[in-house]
Amino acid sequence: WKQKLRISSRTDRRAVHRWIKGGFTGAAKLMKHGKTVTGSVPTMLDVIADRMGAIYNKYQGVDPSEMLDNFLLKYHVGIQDTFRECKLPFLTPHDFFDACQKKPACKASGLDQWRYKDLQQLPPKGWIPFHLVAVMAEATGQWPQVFRCVSVTCITKNDSPILDPDSMRAIGVSCVVYSLWSSVRFHHLSHWMNDVAPPGLLGGLPKRTTDLSEIQFSHTLHEHDGDESQKAVAIFIDRLKCFDLVIPQVAIGIAKSVGLPPLICRA
Repeated sequence: WKQKLRISSRTDRRAVHRWIKGGFTGAAKLMKHGKTVTGSVPTMLDVIADRMGAIYNKYQGVDPSEMLDNFLLKYHVGIQDTFRECKLPFLTPHDFFDACQKKPACKASGLDQWRYKDLQQLPPKGWIPFHLVAVMAEATGQWPQVFRCVSVTCITKNDSPILDPDSMRAIGVSCVVYSLWSSVRFHHLSHWMNDVAPPGLLGGLPKRTTDLSEIQFSHTLHEHDGDESQKAVAIFIDRLKCFDLVIPQVAIGIAKSVGLPPLICRA
């Protein structure tokens, strides 16, 4: 900003008004738009919105409750065998204080505009109002409106000068208080998650890594290196927008059926 002000005030005084008002003054970016290329910022935003909308709204006409009922009916035996009661500790302001101190100070904040580096200056008692919001959400299922809005930043997956909407990664940034509540409760649920998750599910759970399976896989591939008649083939499958296509109502309903406490489901 300081550099732009110096340049603008010396060379083109009108430029400072353009970029402060949101005018596009940087190097031109181009994006694929069907069979053509566009450099129009509004058009580029529309292209991204259309691409992401097709993903986020894929199941717009589907009834999640019907899908959940069908799942529970089909797998009721496995669900009964998997069920584990989950006992959660009470949520405290100190939980939020501890979780906030562990976050990087420069971590992005959401639309509530609370910043980690500011919140990290609060004492444990300073978290009482935020704790109250989370307790109410667990009891009623209602968060403040701003907490239910997620800002989305699109990051390109490659260094191509031409942006491709199919190669954009949409990163959702939740409000800080919701993110901290999620971190705290994820920690509280860790023992239960390890109990209900099958042994073969290695990643994404506390104290479970994919290291062992990767070592075993690598050993299997290289076991026959000395025999040129045998060829090792590795196939890597990447699910397109896997987590974006998970339907929350269905996933949470299944988790509840194997013991996820109702207060977590509501929140």
